[in-house]
Amino acid sequence: MRAHRAGASLVVLVELGDEEKLSSSLRDLLVRVDRPDPLAVLNRHLDSRGVPDFSTSHATSWVRIWAATATMGEIEEVARRTFTACREAGYEGEIEDWLGKALESGEAAPPEDLELVKGRPRAILLATSLMEGVPVEHLAVGVDLLLSQVAFPHDETPLLDRPGFQEELRLCGIETRFERRAYFTRAGRARMLRSAFWDAHPRLHTSFGQWVDTLIADRSLSPVDRDRIAQRWAEQTLRIADLDALFPRVEEWSRQRRWTAPQAAVLLTSVLRHERYGWNGRQFIYSKSKNTTLASGFGQVLVAVCAQELAATHPGQAVVRLHLLARNKDAAAADAARAELATLTTAHPLYLRLLVRVCDRLRENCHKPSWDHGTDRDLLWDLTSPDRLNGVLRERSGRTAVEWRLKSGLGALFQRERAQTRTYAARWIGSGRRLMEVLLAASVSAGTLPTLYTSGLRWADGTATSEQRELHRADGELLVRMVDAAEGLDGREPPVADTSTPDGTPRKEHG
Repeated sequence: MRAHRAGASLVVLVELGDEEKLSSSLRDLLVRVDRPDPLAVLNRHLDSRGVPDFSTSHATSWVRIWAATATMGEIEEVARRTFTACREAGYEGEIEDWLGKALESGEAAPPEDLELVKGRPRAILLATSLMEGVPVEHLAVGVDLLLSQVAFPHDETPLLDRPGFQEELRLCGIETRFERRAYFTRAGRARMLRSAFWDAHPRLHTSFGQWVDTLIADRSLSPVDRDRIAQRWAEQTLRIADLDALFPRVEEWSRQRRWTAPQAAVLLTSVLRHERYGWNGRQFIYSKSKNTTLASGFGQVLVAVCAQELAATHPGQAVVRLHLLARNKDAAAADAARAELATLTTAHPLYLRLLVRVCDRLRENCHKPSWDHGTDRDLLWDLTSPDRLNGVLRERSGRTAVEWRLKSGLGALFQRERAQTRTYAARWIGSGRRLMEVLLAASVSAGTLPTLYTSGLRWADGTATSEQRELHRADGELLVRMVDAAEGLDGREPPVADTSTPDGTPRKEHG
């Protein structure tokens, strides 16, 4: 559907992490494939069956909680059950009543599930509640791993003499569907059982987490299955407010293996989306982003979550954190952060915010010999194309503050690297008097007017026509005259570099 809306005639699927192997022209066409909005999918299924009155914006909290981790197959099944409930009620009543019956939202976990079921069947229920939707063979392995993790006594019965696994599932109310995947026969039961087990066994929470670690590291499970397990475990961990178990795993899963990094992103995304703990997630990313020696996988997870999740809800904070991550010593993470910043800052307010941050950091730190200014130098170059700057400087609102930020940031950079004066002169000469005034003021404050003067004398574009070269020569002569005026060689007093902060300058923000 997204390809159709984009007018694509050819769609190529690219593995996560292989985007950098593409040419820049192809990277510009990348569209990330995300999970469809589950409520929108439910709405389409209900519409197709003629079930009235469902609205994604007015869905109850219980429906939203269920939909967050439901598979597309589960959503279709609930839509079918809702239609059945609606038809049985003769279309009398409310959509909440029909959905409630389909989800069995008011029903507690049956007593026999926890109180009467013991031993291996109990482990099957717990494993399936977290792994629902995986192939039967993987579920069987998951059950054995769980029994081992909780130190369940070893069963000495020979394997061939034990009951068949399919029969064990049937007795637990679990069935095998398409692609031999295991599901509870009643929609919504898995969530109820997860909560019931977590509440009943607080002393096993650590063991549950270690079991999940093993499942996430199992490459025989598909990435989608591992994502679902991670999301369900995060849901329970957040429900019991155990952030100390969750945040360390974001780092561990990012660093340990390349294939577990996406599940680390699932954990962090779950925190950001949580109504109560979203703030903790944002602070976690901010504090980690300030570390310039992050492990490669962890840094890239933070970049991806900032760009894909945080930017949608808190774009300003995403820019701050990506700016910090762009300074990381790991080239892959730093390059990814810069690329995401370039994409995010196509929006005008975010562009100004990043420009202000970069100029402020240069002004405040470039005089420190030990400070590594390379990231902010490169970002400033990315942000200061003449066309875009001229568009900003033509606006009345905030123009004075932006000009002052540019002059002070460039001045600090020119003082640190005098050759940058020549580099920016070559880029900006011929792009309007206002930019040349910024260039001149920065050179005055940095003491690099002689370099700017020679740039004006020698500047030319070797690819230009004779008419263009004449125009360019005039631009260079204009800059020379401006430098002469700044040095008082035209009979006027030379200007003093303005170091005051103008009214209306945005307050510096720290994240």
